[in-house]
Amino acid sequence: MRRTEIRAMAVLIVGASAAYAQMPNEAITPERMGVGWEMIHLDKVVDIDTEARRMTVSGAVTVRLDSLDESYGPTLNLNYSHGLLTWDRADAGVGATAEINAVTPESEHARLAHMRFEKALNRGDELTIKFEFHSIAKGPQLGVRDDFAMASWVEAWTPVPLPRVDQGERFRAGMLIAPGTTTLLMPESWVGLSDGELLSRTREDGRTVEVWDVTGVNAARSFVAGPFTIAEREADGRAALVYRLTDAGMSADALATRMAEVIAALESKLGPFPAPSYGIVEAPNDLTDQWYAASQQTFIVAKSSAFDYEHGNTPLWAHESCHAWWGNLIGSQGIGSLMCSEALAQLGVLIALEETEGRDAMDEFLEFSRSGYSSTQCAAGYFYIWRDGGDKPLAQLDDDRWDHHLSDSKGVWFWHMLRDHVGEDVFYGTLRDVIADKAHDTITLDGLRSRFIAASPSTDLESFFAQWLDRSGAPVIDVDWWATNSHGNRGVHLALTQWQPGEPFEVSLDIAIDLQNGERLIETISLTEASQEFEISTGEQRVVGIELDPNRRVLIWRPSYGARPVVDDTTAGMAEAVVEAVELPADVIAAIVGEYQIENLGMRTSFVHDNGVIIAKTTGRPDLPLVYEGEGVFRSAIPSVHIRFEFQLAESPSPSLTMNYEGNQMTARRVKEGGL
Repeated sequence: MRRTEIRAMAVLIVGASAAYAQMPNEAITPERMGVGWEMIHLDKVVDIDTEARRMTVSGAVTVRLDSLDESYGPTLNLNYSHGLLTWDRADAGVGATAEINAVTPESEHARLAHMRFEKALNRGDELTIKFEFHSIAKGPQLGVRDDFAMASWVEAWTPVPLPRVDQGERFRAGMLIAPGTTTLLMPESWVGLSDGELLSRTREDGRTVEVWDVTGVNAARSFVAGPFTIAEREADGRAALVYRLTDAGMSADALATRMAEVIAALESKLGPFPAPSYGIVEAPNDLTDQWYAASQQTFIVAKSSAFDYEHGNTPLWAHESCHAWWGNLIGSQGIGSLMCSEALAQLGVLIALEETEGRDAMDEFLEFSRSGYSSTQCAAGYFYIWRDGGDKPLAQLDDDRWDHHLSDSKGVWFWHMLRDHVGEDVFYGTLRDVIADKAHDTITLDGLRSRFIAASPSTDLESFFAQWLDRSGAPVIDVDWWATNSHGNRGVHLALTQWQPGEPFEVSLDIAIDLQNGERLIETISLTEASQEFEISTGEQRVVGIELDPNRRVLIWRPSYGARPVVDDTTAGMAEAVVEAVELPADVIAAIVGEYQIENLGMRTSFVHDNGVIIAKTTGRPDLPLVYEGEGVFRSAIPSVHIRFEFQLAESPSPSLTMNYEGNQMTARRVKEGGL
């Protein structure tokens, strides 16, 4: 889930240079480009018109010339990846001309407002620009309906000055952050949620008016509004807010209590929460088919289906709230930066589950994720990604297909193992030091690596980082064991072989030894070679079973994670599927391939045929290969994803579909032949 990066904004970089060229009879210099300005204050008033299904935004933005000695005026921008907004006016005061809605050939969505003066302004000069613009279309995270309204920072509804593209500067979160207020005008029965602190909520002239103060909050502004029921709990001076439309799953009050516990758990490890509140907002299922949950900087918006779980879907909320530190307060940059943002936010899930539900819940999540959350963001998901050919070193994560999921699966295991390796005090102490030193700044993975190496008394930490960050893979271990008995002295003989490619991993591995009297012993062995044997004495007790890594301290392949990853020709035979699938008949393929509308979720799933395999494709989620069981029934090929698809083939050529996902039954109908 994209949370805090500003990559969508880069689409305007080329467009900006073309906009400069629109200035007639002028040399294209930085002084005349409209760059070099920084936003220092912003007041917005949002008028939500549910009948017209549009929002009108007015207000004033103050900008200061910071990075040039002189300039003939700033250029402000609206829109990035979607053309949803258009300028109505922009006024920089006496002596200024304004050209609004300037467009560029390179970026069809950009709408620029050029403020120009005849005489150049000087470094340090400030301007206050009054503006008004309105929405002209609905996008994935911006729009108005009669039952819901939303505007996310990712849709660029903040009029932001252009960056210094002539010096390679790019749009970043800091450019969208400024003190000031956001005022929401909406129907009387509605309430809103915005980044910042609620100063007032009044009802007048048949409308609700809310004023939110963003001063001191490190957030690019977003808001939601609708006929919500609100539950609120306090967590060490921070507010946990829950905005619900329905009453499915965990109640609003119980969820607010859980979120207060999550915030308290995160604060106990990372220090004070970086915002006055964190909110969870329910959105209609049919709002969009492009996301399941959309994270803002001090709240998250998720579809009603995300709330349907009695367990409360804690991982989703914990991950997003942990972005308050990793991504919002501290940015990340460079190759491998997902480890400093997404993977550390995923660490928040481990903290929250261990503190609120116990160690067993945390371990279960580490291995198999949880319903309502991504099935690939766990150990079983990591080995699926490896089998799919998507594995790569964590230090090289960037923009490839599986990189985000690698950061949230193997990546969180890395931080989990590092915590165990250096101890809680060093681990969380180092993270807190980074938070204190790098607040409102950025960090690289190499910088974070250096911090831990300097802070830890462990002498092998450099090799630990090299092994888990700089190479791909994980231990794939075969174990053969037998009980021993030499003159009444019993024990166990272990023979372990690492089958993954490359050099063997060096790990300290716990072995649980189950004895005939019901006791369980834990012995630790040091794996350093491809093949090793060990003898462990158990005295008078006979060994009846063993388990590798019983406390889930190390990421290793386990049979419960699905087939072994195919590592080379020698071990390819070990990667056969655990169960055999029924051969897929051609008439079944012809009958079921197509696009299906999932009832009550507002989502569509396509079933496509690729080299003898049916693959379920859902926008925003990983592809899911299926295994055919016969008579129109398929199941997931990933053992950790317990989902069953039953096509009613008798209704072909337009079959209906029943899906059973971990006990939750949904129905779908085919709306189009073919795929997405």
